[in-house]
Amino acid sequence: MKFTNWIKQNSLSLIISISLVVIFLAFVFFSEESFKGLNNLAYFFLYMGISIFSWTLPKNRIFNIIKIILAVPYLILMFLMPFFGFLYASIYGILGPLAAITIFIHYVPEYLFNVDLLFATKLYLVLTIWSIVVVSFSEKIMRRVILIQDNDKPNNRKEKQIDFTLSLINNGIIKYIIYLSFFISLVIFSFTRLNQIEIFDNNDLNTAIIQSFVTFIAFDRLIMNKQLFKFSRIEILKNLMNVWKTYT
Repeated sequence: MKFTNWIKQNSLSLIISISLVVIFLAFVFFSEESFKGLNNLAYFFLYMGISIFSWTLPKNRIFNIIKIILAVPYLILMFLMPFFGFLYASIYGILGPLAAITIFIHYVPEYLFNVDLLFATKLYLVLTIWSIVVVSFSEKIMRRVILIQDNDKPNNRKEKQIDFTLSLINNGIIKYIIYLSFFISLVIFSFTRLNQIEIFDNNDLNTAIIQSFVTFIAFDRLIMNKQLFKFSRIEILKNLMNVWKTYT
């Protein structure tokens, strides 16, 4: 009688777990040779089937230990989920612009304007535009990606994921990494040049990287000092009126 009641109470979980095990067996025994690589996916169905079945087991010491063991992969996955979200957002926020700019610089000048740029010129443009874009817009891109990715999640979850992602990678960290990368490049290029060691067959590549760094520094200083360009329209009009009065 207890067994019958147990089946009735857990009928849905039992049906799901049995179905997942059947899917596992179908993958293992009936998949064609060309789909043998999917057998690894079959073990996921087996794990889910066993895990769901474990939820139906009564509470006692042995079964609780089994449940804990089966829950370990799930807990690890839950622990890693924020990092997956961070990785997904950072790929779109950092590598996405790099790929888009590279494709644009490589194809647009040649096919639209019939201008064949040298590789060193393309490298300079890609590094310069990418460093400026990623410092200026990467946070906004990553925010947007997370909001789209977690569209069906609660707002609190989205905000926490955004905060976590931006605590690992943000405009300040990206800017520091860019400066560090250019610094290392300058040290290497200076050392190799003084020792007459050739890193690239084309010496213009060294120049392209250095010029890109110089341009980025100029842009960064421009942004840092943009407050110097602020002016008050009211004050200008007031001073203009005062000047006009002197002409009367």
